[in-house]
Amino acid sequence: MTKKKKPTRDLVLYQVENRLKNHNSLVVSITNLQSELEALEATEADELGAIDYSKDKIQTSGVGSTYENQVIRKVDKIAVIKRKIAQTKRKVDEVERALTVLNDDERKIIDLKCIQGLPYFKFTYQIDRSERWAKYIKKEAIRKLAVAL
Repeated sequence: MTKKKKPTRDLVLYQVENRLKNHNSLVVSITNLQSELEALEATEADELGAIDYSKDKIQTSGVGSTYENQVIRKVDKIAVIKRKIAQTKRKVDEVERALTVLNDDERKIIDLKCIQGLPYFKFTYQIDRSERWAKYIKKEAIRKLAVAL
């Protein structure tokens, strides 16, 4: 039996930063998945095809018709998309809840640097902090988020 290794502190901080960098992409992903779900649910039965009694043999032995198979695939695809939406929403909500533990300066620096991806020189003058101090605040904020996430 092997012991499960604990992730190093640097790895954990790196993972937290990556979750923050992917935050906006996840929000967009939810919108796209919801749009795909709506389109799929709006698919009419005519688009799937109908049972052609001259070609399809109706059986009750568990072997489905082409139409039934199409409907089953559609239902399965809808279930998969709903699961993806729920998982992605959970990840977004976790990050948003974790951000509430930060003070205003930390939250602003995390938003500008990690989530929006701006370089320090583009926003440090707006928050009236030096680049060095902004880096320090970001480092401390990432540590707080690592505990919250």
